[in-house]
Parts: sequence; C-alpha cells; structure tokens
Amino acid sequence: KWKRKFTWDNVLKVAESVLMDIQKKGWKPELVIGIGRSGGIWGGWLAGNLGSLPFRVVDVKYTILDSYLRIEFPVGKEIIPALLKNHSKIKRVLVVEGATSTGQTPIKFKETFSEFFLEKDVEVKLAVLYQNPASTARIDFVGEEGPEPWPKMFPWHSSNLYRPHLRDLFKH
Repeated sequence: KWKRKFTWDNVLKVAESVLMDIQKKGWKPELVIGIGRSGGIWGGWLAGNLGSLPFRVVDVKYTILDSYLRIEFPVGKEIIPALLKNHSKIKRVLVVEGATSTGQTPIKFKETFSEFFLEKDVEVKLAVLYQNPASTARIDFVGEEGPEPWPKMFPWHSSNLYRPHLRDLFKH
C-alpha cells in the first residue's frame, strides 16, 4: 500500500494553491487570524504573501471530557474584540488552520466569535491547506481535499510531543 510522505515542499505547493485561489476569487482580506500553531505558520505565510497584512494568532486547546472533545480558544474572547477595536476599519478577515480532520475547530471558532464579527459587520472566511473528506466544516479556501489516508503527521509536526489530531487526544 502506497503511503504518501509529506515534505515542506509538498505543503508549500498546497499553500500556494490556497493563495492563488484567494487571489483568483478576488476576495481581499484585510486581517489574517491563525488558529493554533498550524494556523500561526500558514496564516503568517498567507498574510505576508497577500501584501503584508496584519496577522494574529488565537490559540486552541483540546480537552477530553467523558468522551466529548471540548474545543476552547484561551483568551480568544479578549483577543478578537481587541483586534477589531484596533483595526476598526477592517471588514474582511481570513481565518487559517493548517489542516482540519473533522472540521470541529473552524466550526467552533465561528460559533465562538461570530457575535464579535457580526457586531462590527466583518466578513469572515476560512482557509485550510488540507481538509479531510470527513470534515463537516464549510471552508471557503481549501488547498487540497484529503489526502487519503489522512496522515499521522504533517511536516510542521516534527516532534512526537505535538499531538494535533483528535485521534491522538483520545488515546490518552
């Protein structure tokens, strides 16, 4: 059975396809927010390549409670309103995650912060480099659907201490 190996070069090509898709569709974000560490890497990269846009990261924390996955954004409810206050003229925000396996993180992000964006009449669009076909999230800009099988690690997960996937959280 063939197993695809991901390298930084592979991922960079997928990131470039997200960038080209955003440009081709003519939607121009004015602020980029990365979700967690992968969103920090690729959100920063996209922000730079979209014209050195302002960029911030909102951390994500996963906790298992009785077989239920709790997704939280520590201090996010302080960060998002402060961002919108400091960038009061911004009307288009791009939210980036490196890869989404189930789609629950971007869905929870929108649920958690939509009131702040709606209050300021800000349009929010989501981008991911990789979206698992099983994901239930509606993502506006997807670099690649798949891959199949879903990898255990992407290149930005260079340590065994980095557990980005939900299946890894449920093992402990």
